Amino acid sequence: MTTPNLDELEAKAKAATPGPWLSSVDISVIGESIRAIVDATDTDMMFSCETDVEPHRWHAGEWTTEDSQKRDAKWRLAKQSQAFHDAEHIAANSPDVTLALVARIRALEAGLREACRIADEAESVFGAMATERRMIRTRELLRDLVEENS
Repeated sequence: MTTPNLDELEAKAKAATPGPWLSSVDISVIGESIRAIVDATDTDMMFSCETDVEPHRWHAGEWTTEDSQKRDAKWRLAKQSQAFHDAEHIAANSPDVTLALVARIRALEAGLREACRIADEAESVFGAMATERRMIRTRELLRDLVEENS
């Protein structure tokens, strides 16, 4: 597993378009395949990737209920594509999420350092107590030995 550089992640997240980000599917140019897209609430489309799903095309005439059903089936298919799953992943890791994760990791690391410091103090205190108990017990044994041999 690669250990992330939290300072780099934080800097990149602060420089990026603020979140939250959203994922969806859309057609940006008639004649292209349906695209998986990522956009932020206050911006236009930020990223897009083809899904290899062709949109439903109708020919001259009125748009029918059957056309709507075919179109909807294509959109559902596009939302099962790898490109859409990638877009969902990107959107789920928007800058606000990255910054929250970095802050959480730093807080957990600080807590771990404090727990280790407390454990080290406890070890030195209990270690000293154990040594003192051994010394007292040794004195008692020596006293008993002296008394037995007097």
